[in-house]
This record gives sequence, C-alpha cells and structure tokens, in this order.
Amino acid sequence: MPETGGGSIVGTSGVGGLAASSAAAPCIASKRAVTGLAKAAAVEYAPTTSV
Repeated sequence: MPETGGGSIVGTSGVGGLAASSAAAPCIASKRAVTGLAKAAAVEYAPTTSV
C-alpha cells in the first residue's frame, strides 16, 4: 500500500473476543487475533493507511 500512496484495511470481528466464555476458547481466540492484527497493521501503516 505504501507504493500506491495509501489504502484501507478492514478487519471484522465480534464483541465475543472482548469477554471470556466457558466453552468458546477457539472462537474467542480467533476474534482476538483479528483485533490484534488490525491494531498491529494500524501502527505499522499509520502514515499511509486507514485501518
């Protein structure tokens, strides 16, 4: 994206990744991973990209 002058990254997740639940560890982990990836991309590409 820096080569083209910018862009947008959209990551979708659910609020289920924000709270623990007894039988949904894989689901919660994947939702939390999407959130973490979006935050990391926001920091890395901040000058040219909207996350």
